[in-house]
Amino acid sequence: MRNRIFSIAVVLFFTAVSTVWAWGGGDRSFRDGKKETFRASREQQKSENRAFRESLKDVPEEERLAKIVEHRKAQYQQNVAVREKRHSENMAELKERLAGNDKLTDMQKNELIQQVEKQYQERTAYRDKQHSETINYFEKIAHDKNL
Repeated sequence: MRNRIFSIAVVLFFTAVSTVWAWGGGDRSFRDGKKETFRASREQQKSENRAFRESLKDVPEEERLAKIVEHRKAQYQQNVAVREKRHSENMAELKERLAGNDKLTDMQKNELIQQVEKQYQERTAYRDKQHSETINYFEKIAHDKNL
């Protein structure tokens, strides 16, 4: 009796896994490529930051702080551009996959696209708000003579 239950459970598990894989979970090359690109760019930024900090060791404090602020602004703008490019690529991939899907209606496909775009806009607004709050906080600390 236990062997039958175990056998049925194993069959159901592999059926579910194969269904998920066939539905699209099996092709991870697009996402894996994106993850690898993100890791590489993050590592490049880390190495650039180390080199930048090393180059500022003998610079007077006022000039050093100004250069740090400019460096962070430039890096933030680079990150925004990378995120926008990644979003465009992701949307193109989504639209391509939806175009090949004949189970969804055009209205459902448009709703999915709009939902993804709405989530992206919300995340972008939240990230921008957090960034501006962080910048304001650090500027407040930098200009506080009591610290």
